Amino acid sequence: MNNTEKNVSEAVNWKTEVSFVVTILLLIFRILLLAGIFFACWTYAVINYGWFIGIAFGWIPSGIITLLIGIPIALILD
Repeated sequence: MNNTEKNVSEAVNWKTEVSFVVTILLLIFRILLLAGIFFACWTYAVINYGWFIGIAFGWIPSGIITLLIGIPIALILD
């Protein structure tokens, strides 16, 4: 392997590593986005329906809203 081939292979390796890092960062961002939407909706349920019902049953509409709104947003960011 001569010098030029070695430099080309290192350049491809560098782009692959950057692509991997960007993919991981986007995955973390999507997870945080979905978790943020879920907990914001759950907090809204607790504020409006009180502690007992909001904490006990607020996760149901929060999950539905996260599925209907959060996942399409996360897919758009893909």
